[in-house]
Amino acid sequence: LLMGEARLQGIYQDGYRGSNQIQEFIHKTISADGITTPSFGIYVLILFCYILILVPCCYLLLRKKGYLEWLRPAILVLALLGSGVIFLAGKNTRFSEPFIHYLEVDEYLDAQVVETVYATLQAPYNKTYEVSLDPSYQILPVTDQWVADKERERTEEITVEDGEYRVQFSDSTAFQEESFRLKKKNKAISPVTADIHLFDGETTGTVENQMTERLEDIILMMPEHAVSLGTLEPGESITLDDIPSISYKSVTLEDMNLEDIWGFTDDANQLKSIDQKHRSLIESYLWTSYEKSPCLIGFIKESDGEIQQNSEYVQYGERMVVIYVDVDTTKDGWEYYPSVPMESRIVFGTFYGIRDSMMEGDSGVIAYTLDGEYEIEELTFHMDWDAARDEKKVTEIYFLNPVTGEYTLVYPGKSTFTGEELQDYINMNEIYIKFRSTAENGETSRLPRISMIGRKRNVGNQGAL
Repeated sequence: LLMGEARLQGIYQDGYRGSNQIQEFIHKTISADGITTPSFGIYVLILFCYILILVPCCYLLLRKKGYLEWLRPAILVLALLGSGVIFLAGKNTRFSEPFIHYLEVDEYLDAQVVETVYATLQAPYNKTYEVSLDPSYQILPVTDQWVADKERERTEEITVEDGEYRVQFSDSTAFQEESFRLKKKNKAISPVTADIHLFDGETTGTVENQMTERLEDIILMMPEHAVSLGTLEPGESITLDDIPSISYKSVTLEDMNLEDIWGFTDDANQLKSIDQKHRSLIESYLWTSYEKSPCLIGFIKESDGEIQQNSEYVQYGERMVVIYVDVDTTKDGWEYYPSVPMESRIVFGTFYGIRDSMMEGDSGVIAYTLDGEYEIEELTFHMDWDAARDEKKVTEIYFLNPVTGEYTLVYPGKSTFTGEELQDYINMNEIYIKFRSTAENGETSRLPRISMIGRKRNVGNQGAL
């Protein structure tokens, strides 16, 4: 049965703007374990032994024996031997048949696991070939990178026969990347036991790995906070109380600045131990597929994933596990909000970004409308600043007194305010805030993230993110 033309054309779609993020994610799987080139030092050692040891020793030996006329043939033999050693050293970089790189992403949410396989197939020759895929997966589209004024012809053919998908690629050049996604859902329980609490920037609780595999480079992602858990063996648990929580500057999860997580914050050293490739994959996942809810992300290197049905091409891949978890944010009847539930309105100046989180120039005023259902216990301005990123710094914060019409300088001085202290500045659930920064014309500065401890008035608070 030949699949419909519409389905076939849907596997590759031309596009631009942010639509090629999935394709970029797939490209990152090419760095999967399995294909390694010999280190430069090995080649240097081989050349060193040949030029400075073998050739001089051969010359001295033949000279001592009186057979110098055999020097040229002997050097030729040594050269052939050296070439053979170099050939053997790079043997695993040469291929005689197609091979697959893949990353399997297992997402555990709502009593099910969604398995998505991001795969790239390459062949070392310019001829037609095909791969047999497991029919339990659904084949999904990927977005090919857009090239201006140029359309890439595709001649793939997908057939379903005898309980297998057969995808045939023709007119492909050697080592051309042919990317696709596979997806399926199954019922499943969470593979970890998690009891996590987040309040006023501090994370407590425990996480236990109930999988049969070792989970590496684990990171707990929460709104505006991240915690590195390292590695958990099967059955191992870890206590979060003594692990510092990394606060990254963003107003919402959609406005995440991942560079802050990976090392620009002073207390992010424990995150630097995460493998560089894993960092890249985590970042791509957060931008393309993240459900904007707290989750644990980790990696299983010894992946036994099998996406082929009858073909037996070499596979290189690993598994990324994403486990969505509940995080309790309540304490003593109060709830912690990593970002304040409020709307922003520009009064003066130039702002952009989600919730007007970036300011252009040296000053501006924003009116924040607070949800009247909330009672504020404490409001905190997080005055983080990264000199390493050449960010311009917010140096002054003013609150407008609605009675006098005058702005009062509150920072420097304080960055945390009680609900009682804010009453003089809130009028009809609205507060006017003026910011000044070191930015000049055309330069921008990131506004401080604002967190809140509060609760809804006369409403039972469940307190789970």
